[in-house]
Amino acid sequence: MGPCLQRAGAWIQGWYVTENAANDFASLPVRQGESVLAGMALFDDAPSFEAFLRGGSWAREVQPALSRWLARPVESHRLVPTARSALHA
Repeated sequence: MGPCLQRAGAWIQGWYVTENAANDFASLPVRQGESVLAGMALFDDAPSFEAFLRGGSWAREVQPALSRWLARPVESHRLVPTARSALHA
């Protein structure tokens, strides 16, 4: 996924995976028994992100390959920085 994102002009911020440890903080409910891979990448603007989702290697290569390994479809979420976010700098 990383090379595909980079070819589309995204700046990869990180990959996060499930920690399979007992939840010892009861105030924060967590799902147990699920494995999750979450990635975060930044695009220069919304049209670049939309173009990435509509076509290119993501649609042709990555999504079909991932569907063989994942229990559920890939989800993409567009996050918008708040007014005070450092991402505006």
